[in-house]
Amino acid sequence: MSGGEVEKKGGYGVVYQDVTRNRNICAAAKGLYAYLSALCGATDECYPSVETITREMGMGRDTFYRHINVLVAAGVVEKRQTMNDDGKFGRTVYRLTHEVVILDYPITQNEDTVLPTAEDKETKNNNTIINNIKNNIDYQLIADMYNATCVSFPRLTKLSDKRKKAIRARYNQGYTTEDFERLFERAESSSFLKGSNNRNWVANFDWLVADANMAKTLDGNYADRIDSGGRSNGRNSQGRGQAADWYEQYLGPCDSDQDRGD
Repeated sequence: MSGGEVEKKGGYGVVYQDVTRNRNICAAAKGLYAYLSALCGATDECYPSVETITREMGMGRDTFYRHINVLVAAGVVEKRQTMNDDGKFGRTVYRLTHEVVILDYPITQNEDTVLPTAEDKETKNNNTIINNIKNNIDYQLIADMYNATCVSFPRLTKLSDKRKKAIRARYNQGYTTEDFERLFERAESSSFLKGSNNRNWVANFDWLVADANMAKTLDGNYADRIDSGGRSNGRNSQGRGQAADWYEQYLGPCDSDQDRGD
């Protein structure tokens, strides 16, 4: 089935030399590019699930996200999140541009030329990729994802420079769009973060995307505990006042949607 999950043999795709011969893209990322191209067939789009890709490519999820982020940053692949009729996020569509915005100029050697070492090349390539990632962040996608998932939290109505900076910082640390999706899902399922605490405190977008809070939420520190009968009791492993204390220290009394009315 062209563009989706593979049902039979014989799929094909076209790969471009501009991508496969570019030295700034590692071999594993090129292999992922070729794999996606085969699924696209005669079109430029496909939408395999992450589970299908990692299973058939024999790579872990972290490895996949690392290489797909390289392809996106290089301009080879564009990602688009679809929306279902119920307003929830659907499948991810991968569109192959077959173009590389990371140029790969040949080295002209002469007597005065000092060839870069492998370490120098890797550092330069990493810096180039990071700069491209910064320029390709879809801030509105993160905001829409939060509003669609965290329906029990204050709605995000303004993408300020401070909020964009926080999102960009998490991407620079290696977090992916899928990590943000998991963050919002875990927050929405946490009774504590939704106000079941001794201060009736409720988290918001700014608190969730802060470095330490995102890590702890993804680790499950604020997840509801399940009792012996399989019921959620709304408790978690964090102290009842710990999150609220940090929240007040980090944001201040007038820096949240609740107080400012953004």
